[in-house]
Amino acid sequence: FMLARFRKTGGFIQLLQLIETCEPAKQKNLFHLVATEDPGWAVLIKQKSLSFEKIVEWPLDVFFELTPHLPDRILAVCIARTPAHHQQKWWTAIDQRRVKEIETSLKTMPANPEEKIAAGIKLIQLVRELQSQ
Repeated sequence: FMLARFRKTGGFIQLLQLIETCEPAKQKNLFHLVATEDPGWAVLIKQKSLSFEKIVEWPLDVFFELTPHLPDRILAVCIARTPAHHQQKWWTAIDQRRVKEIETSLKTMPANPEEKIAAGIKLIQLVRELQSQ
């Protein structure tokens, strides 16, 4: 029954973006509901959904597209959340005038788990926004 309202034109994308931008527990519940109602859609959502982890695996040129659109604190939290072997992509892509501010933010205010989730959601939203332009 939940999927009925998403079975219109553009509905799948709406559902996908809803699931992508929820905190992990809610995301898991929504995905479970979709899988119960329509296993085919669940497979598609798994294939098409973005995650912070997928995005940080992308090539460096993508980071040059993303960093100008992210506020310093969100960038700092994204860097803190990124595995060490991918962090250099962020630093390479950040405008040099912003580096000091971001470094200070990282040193003085360690990111808490909620902030890391929020930064990940913001990053996914930005990618989707840029894709739609």
